[in-house]
Amino acid sequence: MRCGACGRERPDGGDSLRCPFCGALDDGGLTPEVSAGEAKDRRNLGRRPVNRLVAGGLALFLGAFGFHKFYLGYTRQGLALLIVSLISLKLFWGILAGLAAFVGALEAIGYLVRTDEQFEAMHRDRRRPWF
Repeated sequence: MRCGACGRERPDGGDSLRCPFCGALDDGGLTPEVSAGEAKDRRNLGRRPVNRLVAGGLALFLGAFGFHKFYLGYTRQGLALLIVSLISLKLFWGILAGLAAFVGALEAIGYLVRTDEQFEAMHRDRRRPWF
């Protein structure tokens, strides 16, 4: 029997209430016919796919304004970068905007050196908003 959340074969045959790998509850979503691909599709249900090259380009060229954060779905972090950069351009001659651009460049490098699988795993549950 496969877990409906992670798609892995359950060693206990589905006897326990939780999947030993991902901890998902057996709420009717655990069925013998769920493949790993279907489980991946269920995890990403309602989310649009993101491309690491697009995210890297946005981070490199518009990172100071947080455009890559908005693209990845990190709205709060994108707003923080946007507000800091705009205020910095107006009041502090862009010093903080330069720092935000440096952070964007670092994130771009991080996005571009990872494989697609590593990038997807890093941003799948939106639990890794920075670096």
